[in-house]
Amino acid sequence: MNGLRRRFLAPAASVMALFFLAPLAIILIYSLLMRGTYGGVSSEWTIENYTRLADPLYLVILLRTFGMAGAATLGCVVFGFPLALFISRAGSRKNLYLQLVILPFWTSFLVRTYAWMFCFAIPD
Repeated sequence: MNGLRRRFLAPAASVMALFFLAPLAIILIYSLLMRGTYGGVSSEWTIENYTRLADPLYLVILLRTFGMAGAATLGCVVFGFPLALFISRAGSRKNLYLQLVILPFWTSFLVRTYAWMFCFAIPD
């Protein structure tokens, strides 16, 4: 990158880093604190939360989570890449195929809109 591009990207990059790294640091700090008596956290520092990951119960849950994430990623690659390749080479029907892909995302918006209309309906 040249110097001008870096200067223009610096504010956006710093804001993104701040809003990504600050919550990450807060989570890391909270993970190193002990659980309080009534559900909060106490000011005692410990790594017990990380050593409990070796417990068989948590280890099974962790491995199952990574397995599901891997299966979902593999499914997205197996189905998504050929679909994207097909749409990119579709020619004149590209917009139709893109709209068919986007259509399921509109259903939640439509249901939410009708729910708000029902909530704000004025009885006769």
